[in-house]
This record gives sequence, C-alpha cells and structure tokens, in this order.
Amino acid sequence: MLRILRQEAEERREEVVERARAEAEAIVAEAREEAEERRARHRADVEGEARARARIGIAEARRRARERVLTARTEALDEVFRETGELLSDAASSDAYRELLPGLLTSALAHVAGEDLEVRCSPGLQEIVEAALAETGAGKGETRGGARVAADRVATFEVDSSLAPGFRITDSDGALTVDGTLEAALRRLRPRLSVELVSRIEDHGGLPTVPEAGGRPPAPAETEEGDPGGNP
Repeated sequence: MLRILRQEAEERREEVVERARAEAEAIVAEAREEAEERRARHRADVEGEARARARIGIAEARRRARERVLTARTEALDEVFRETGELLSDAASSDAYRELLPGLLTSALAHVAGEDLEVRCSPGLQEIVEAALAETGAGKGETRGGARVAADRVATFEVDSSLAPGFRITDSDGALTVDGTLEAALRRLRPRLSVELVSRIEDHGGLPTVPEAGGRPPAPAETEEGDPGGNP
C-alpha cells in the first residue's frame, strides 16, 4: 500500500512539476513577447520621432535654402537695376529717346484734364518738350508771364534740375501727376523684367549683361493719383 501511495505521489509530483514548468515557460514566453512588443513600440516611437525630426530638419533646411536663393536673386536684380538706373542719363540723351519724347509727352497730356497744367522736364530736354507742347496746342497762343496759353488750357513749363531724366506733368490742383521720367518707366517695368531676368539666371547660371546706353528706352508715362507734390 505504501509503495502504491509513494508511486502515486511521485506521479502527481511529476505532474505538478511538469505543469509548473509548462506554466513557467508560458509565463516566460508571454513576458518575452510583451518585452518584444514594448521594444518594437519603443523603436517605432523612436523611429517616428526621428523621422518627424528629420522631416522638420529637412523642411527647415529647404526654407533656409529658399530664403538664400530669394536673397541672392533679389541682390542680383537690385544690382542689375541699379546699374541700369545709372545709365538713364545717357539714355535720355540718345537719339532713340529724343525721337520718342514728343509722342510720350502727347500721350501724357491726354491723361491730364483741366485748363492749368504744370510741365517740368530734366535739363537738356527743354527744346524738345517746348516743341512738343506747341504741337499739342498747350504751347500755342500768346505768352503770359512765362505761361504758354492755349485755347482750352495753360501749360506752365520749367526746367527742373532735380528731376530724373524725362518729364513730369501735374494738373492745376496737384491731384494728378503723370510721371514720364525714365526712372518711373524703369520702376514700372521692373516686375516684368525681373521675371525675365530670373528665368535667364536659372537657365544660364549667371546674370545677363546690363543694357548699353543708347538702346530703346522704356516708354510709357506713369500716372499717379493723389500726389500733390508730383513725387514718384
């Protein structure tokens, strides 16, 4: 009987040990699986944060690069237009501009209503401007105190040494000014020319040459509302 009991006890002990071993192995496997999941989640979090930081870094680097490119473009364009601006005096004395000037003045006068006008021009253009005024009618008629009287309007004319190359017309109350200086024409053309220049810079990797003096100058006159002083 004791032998049978011992045998049964031994068998049950082995069963308990085996069951305990299986449970322990299951617990260990579960713990390992959980630990692996945690490590995977941690790696994913770390990689996600790293990717996010990398994306932010790349975006910031691109932003800085765009800023540098835009700054370089702006500086290059400023240099081109600054050098072009220095050539305006030469352009104003060119035959091409002098041939265009009467037509520019006539077109500008058509934009200014009223009877009393003030016409100013830069030095060296007086004869051409006076002749153009005479042709338009603003210079016809008798002369009164330096003002040239026409049938419907009076144009007071003077040479202004402070004026940029070209002319400027102001109506009687100073509310409307037509700026026909080459400086104003260049300023108006800058947006379109800037696009063309940037395209050339990107296509050829360098700045185009500054136009030589004596070429065909910018033409249309600029109209400004609400500028009593006639300043651009």
